[in-house]
Amino acid sequence: MAGLEAARQVGFDPIKINAVPMRGFTEDEVLDLVEFARNNGYEMRFIEFMPLDADNIWEQEIFIPNAELKDRIDQTFPLRGEDNRRQNATAKDYQFRDGKGKVGFISSVTEPFCQDCNRVRLTADGKFRNCLFSLEETDLLTPLRHGATDPHLADLMRQSVADKAEGHLINSQSYIKPERTMSMIGG
Repeated sequence: MAGLEAARQVGFDPIKINAVPMRGFTEDEVLDLVEFARNNGYEMRFIEFMPLDADNIWEQEIFIPNAELKDRIDQTFPLRGEDNRRQNATAKDYQFRDGKGKVGFISSVTEPFCQDCNRVRLTADGKFRNCLFSLEETDLLTPLRHGATDPHLADLMRQSVADKAEGHLINSQSYIKPERTMSMIGG
């Protein structure tokens, strides 16, 4: 709470609070989080639980689709239609009808936005990932330590992006969970 207030004091605006609801764990906190965010001028965003968890507990039974959350929130805090989603944006944002803030939904599992995604990641150990769900990484640390030039590193990154899969395939039989968890990837 002190961190949220400190962020406000130094001028961060908007301040977004992310949450990952899970059935049987945190689903009963959704409306309280929305109310807290509305009452304090924060933007609440819900991220679908993705199969990148360190505890390996991801299962369809505890997964809550954002469409279900949106309907639940709309019943208590009526929403207006979706804001115009910017290309490459991860969240679909909705204004509250009473004008008191907005709520966003990042639906990576049920509504993949792979075709619009322009995100890449650099892990703490120097691996370049062209997708959060990628099974392959490009080592940048080793070439860097051996004197690689900026143009060479840029070429490695460009090649990785060119090799990016069309999508993460979470909802298909051919989905393979990456070995690294979210905390290891940096997300």
